[in-house]
Amino acid sequence: MTYNDLGRWANMRFEFIKQHRPQLYQSLLKENKLHSYLVEFDRQVQDTLILTEEQMRQEEGITEELKRQDQLEWVCRMNNIRSRAEEIVTNELVYE
Repeated sequence: MTYNDLGRWANMRFEFIKQHRPQLYQSLLKENKLHSYLVEFDRQVQDTLILTEEQMRQEEGITEELKRQDQLEWVCRMNNIRSRAEEIVTNELVYE
């Protein structure tokens, strides 16, 4: 089961708590807070993802100047950052 109106991160968290954190899942269901919990969770993960990507871009010196000079290199490096940032938030937030 998934919530169609929720984002990717909320649906991943939903499946995780349903399977691996049954007490949390049942508690949220009983208190009728599951949906609001997932909405807030999705927002927090998106915010964390944006911040993580920005920090990585700054640390690695990926600038708009690089984008103008070598778009292919910029895209490759940005895709790499996106992938690593998603792995971090998945491991540290979704599957905690």
